[in-house]
Amino acid sequence: MASMRHLACLVGLLFVATLPGTAQDMQFDHITIDDGLSHSTVYSIVKDTDGFMWFGTRDGLNRYDGYEIRTYKAGGEDSLKLANNNIRSLLVQPNGDLWIGHAVGGLTVLDYDTRLFHRPVLKGADSVTWSHLSVFSLMRDRQGTTWLGTDNGVLRVRGDSVEHFRPGQAGPHGTLAANECFSFAEDPSGNIWMGTSGSAIHYFSPTDNTLRQVEPEPGKPLISSYRKYLTWAGNAIWVGTEGAGLHRFDTDQMQFERHVMPGALVSGIARMDGQLFVSVDGEGLMVLDDEGNLKTSCTYQPYVRNGLNSNGLYSIYPDDQGNLWIATFNGGVNVYLPDNPPFQSYLSLPEPTQPGGAQSVLSLCETTSGAVWIGMDGGGLWQLDAERTKLIPFEQIFPDVRLETGVITALHEDGRGYFWIGTFANGLYRVDPRSGRSRHYSEAIGMPGALQNNNIWDIAEDRRGNLWIGTLGGGLHRYLPEDDSFVHWLPEDGNPHSLSNRNIQVLLVDHHGDIWIGTEHGGLNQMTQPGLFKRWDLDRAGALTKPSNVVLSLHEDSQGRIWVGTEGGGLHMIRGDRSATQQYTVQDGLPSNVVNAIEEDGHGGLWLSTNLGLCSFDPDRGVAISYTKKDGLTSNQFNPNASIALRSREVLFGNIRGLDGFYPDQINP
Repeated sequence: MASMRHLACLVGLLFVATLPGTAQDMQFDHITIDDGLSHSTVYSIVKDTDGFMWFGTRDGLNRYDGYEIRTYKAGGEDSLKLANNNIRSLLVQPNGDLWIGHAVGGLTVLDYDTRLFHRPVLKGADSVTWSHLSVFSLMRDRQGTTWLGTDNGVLRVRGDSVEHFRPGQAGPHGTLAANECFSFAEDPSGNIWMGTSGSAIHYFSPTDNTLRQVEPEPGKPLISSYRKYLTWAGNAIWVGTEGAGLHRFDTDQMQFERHVMPGALVSGIARMDGQLFVSVDGEGLMVLDDEGNLKTSCTYQPYVRNGLNSNGLYSIYPDDQGNLWIATFNGGVNVYLPDNPPFQSYLSLPEPTQPGGAQSVLSLCETTSGAVWIGMDGGGLWQLDAERTKLIPFEQIFPDVRLETGVITALHEDGRGYFWIGTFANGLYRVDPRSGRSRHYSEAIGMPGALQNNNIWDIAEDRRGNLWIGTLGGGLHRYLPEDDSFVHWLPEDGNPHSLSNRNIQVLLVDHHGDIWIGTEHGGLNQMTQPGLFKRWDLDRAGALTKPSNVVLSLHEDSQGRIWVGTEGGGLHMIRGDRSATQQYTVQDGLPSNVVNAIEEDGHGGLWLSTNLGLCSFDPDRGVAISYTKKDGLTSNQFNPNASIALRSREVLFGNIRGLDGFYPDQINP
């Protein structure tokens, strides 16, 4: 749901919108029935003089203040005179009155001063049967005239008088050739263009007060369509049709030209910042320049949380602050906010029937082939395709490998090309992608050379090709590939040089080859040679509590410094020469003292995931900038050690609701 922070129309935030370079750059917030919208199908959108957004839905009128939605319905306490709940068009007059066009029932006005609904009293409206009239479109021109497009012609309202244009009835200013009018557009000369049904469009000239119709010359592509949607751009009227695609009408040459683009069912069109935004039913949103060149497009992708949530798009409303509001079929309102940081959220739930926890990402791995693997908390193992458009289940890629659990806690591709999968309570799997064969390692407590615990929490590889495996409850293991066996280490009573705790949460092999071990309640260990452990006390001397004893994440930066994320003790830095440490907490600007994962960008800055969102942290300048759901993240709560910096420079962080990705260079604080 769009937050007050991002509703620039409500808070007066000014910014310059820039066109996204690719479809993936267009991020959308969603306002749906889960947020209080009265119906998931929305037909019309407008912003009033006080900054409230109004949505006309299939079942009621909704007012949105950036936090909450208030609904008005026919027969309701606040709306006894609302004609009908199916609302097709909205218009705000300069005095603040809201005009409401209904699918049946004509027109209702919400008076700005009294906040009551009423029927407008209009002279010359005797020919209008309001109770049966559908008002598809509303527009106020620069001369102050209000135009109503209906299923029974066009109404021209000036003051409290009405002129009715309709087929078969010659008026003093001309006759319409069609009953229905679905949109209006005004050109710089003040001509009023009408998107009427049939094979033509109409325009009313204020110069001679005459209504005319225009249609393509013989041999030109037809614009025949029931619904048409119009806008002015690039010295032309653009005509979007329901079935005949998009056309440009040059008003100087009086000629039509069809513009080819995906899909032919245009359902809305608007211009903002020198760009045309065209909604195409079934194809999503197209962005064109004023000459009609397609610059980018955006379609619904079920695995992308903050993309479009529907390809059934209707009207498009650009507000006065550069935000784009899109009415949809069954998707509520989609809002494109150009000032949102470009976070990309990937859905982890391909089917509603997936088991609980299927969206919570616990582990990540990029293989040499470029595949990105995602391990879920109960939802199994999935591969994200290169286009980032769909998730492929592990079982589809490796049909002969059966994973006995859906809790995937650790992933690693070793130097020999094997793919390792660590699970909770079901041991370790080794898969050979070349042959599709696998081997399952499960605990055999007390048996020499065997795995001693089935709770695999992390996997790391040293320069010799040995795998280091951290278990929850079984200490530290090393896998020896030459004889396909394990050795392991546990805490030893009375031995300060032994492992401090048997619950291993995270592992790191540094550039010296030392093994760093983050434990659940035993703090940080450093193993410089097999079996010899140094215990680091990261909390200040004499502290009564040890909040840094729970280590969640480890990272070695480009300067050789070791960064340690803890559960309660914030972030710790161990210098490259291992001579000193430094601690950073919420007092230094971190959003939380829980640091779940750590990655480094190309400029030496750190990105931290926490229980209160993401944080960009510059350790040299001491600057921390936080990002939350309000900035487009899937969730504020991220999972421990669930992160990866891909070769493409995209950084991924797993959270309890999915996966957030971004390119650090594209984030402008």
